[in-house]
This record gives sequence, structure tokens and C-alpha cells, in this order.
Amino acid sequence: MKRLSLLIFLAFFVSLPILSTGVGWFKDGTYLGEHLWIQVAVSVSKGNFSDIKILFHGNGGKKYEAMIEPLTDEMIEKQTTRVDAVTGATVSSIYLRKAVNKALREAAISESWFDKTFATE
Repeated sequence: MKRLSLLIFLAFFVSLPILSTGVGWFKDGTYLGEHLWIQVAVSVSKGNFSDIKILFHGNGGKKYEAMIEPLTDEMIEKQTTRVDAVTGATVSSIYLRKAVNKALREAAISESWFDKTFATE
């Protein structure tokens, strides 16, 4: 009985990091998201978002797109869209987050989980 309890205890604590990072909470594939003048394609692999491409940035074009591009790498690295805005491109940063959130909401296995724990913008 002690052995079974220990195994259950270990299984629970080993799985906590997986659950907290959202691994497995997204369906693999490529999903599109858009918010006003920003369009993105978000790729999901093995339950994590693995690539974010800015397809279109209409207001300010290439200048602001280049300024917010590093945010996509940070989002992927941290597996969240909750990253700081870029000074001088605050609005574009916010709209990028919102576009990525729309794509990830489509990819989420559970929309209610996504709405409660992942994105509240």
C-alpha cells in the first residue's frame, strides 16, 4: 500500500510541470489569427506553439513589424503571450498578442481552459 501511495504521489508531482506549461493543451497544426491590422499564423507541434509568423502588419508596415518581431520568439520561448510590449510599438505589441491569442484559442483543446488560464486580454 505504501508503494502504491508513493507511486501516485510521484506521478502527480512529475506531471505538474507538464500541466502548468500547457503541454498538450493545443492541437497540432497551423492556425490563423487576426486583430485589426495584424494577421498571424501560429504553428503548434507536440502541444506547444512552435512558430509565429506575422503575415500582415498594415498600420506602419515593415517598421513596426520589425520592432515587434522579437516578441514572437519570446512568446514561443515562454509559451505565453503575456510578454512586455515594445517601447515605441505598444499598440502593435498589444495587437500582436491579441492576434496570437485568437489563433491559439482555435488550437486549444479546451476553450474554457484557454479563456480561464491562458489569455485574458
